[in-house]
Amino acid sequence: MSYNDAEKRDIIMSHYLKPKFKNLNLEEMGVEKFGESCSDYLKFSYQVENNTIKNLIFNGNGCAFFLASTDLLCEKLNSMTIEQSQQFIEVYEKFLQGIEITEDEKTTLGKLAVFDNVKKHHNRLNCCTMLTKPLKNELFNK
Repeated sequence: MSYNDAEKRDIIMSHYLKPKFKNLNLEEMGVEKFGESCSDYLKFSYQVENNTIKNLIFNGNGCAFFLASTDLLCEKLNSMTIEQSQQFIEVYEKFLQGIEITEDEKTTLGKLAVFDNVKKHHNRLNCCTMLTKPLKNELFNK
């Protein structure tokens, strides 16, 4: 799926201004991450039930790319199995880095395909992977 510039802007701004998975009352227990190239701050929590991700929510502040990508990732990853999420995150990160992916893989990204220009702006890569980096560590390395 591809989007024109106006559609990309609308999707990013919508998820930046009104993120569906941002929870200001996130419990104290949670995973924290600070931006590597800017002042983005993320705290997230999740549950795993029957090998499936549930209640992946976040709180934080930062740029539009960070908040929009985090919200869209929560939308996609909630209800995925651990294995599905691992495959999805691999495709998403390859896409952001400009590594070629198949059309089917691009279709699975859904609205996350709006970040196709991130590969041209390295600092934005850090913003768009604020959730995936610590989540991978939590889900796949424990």
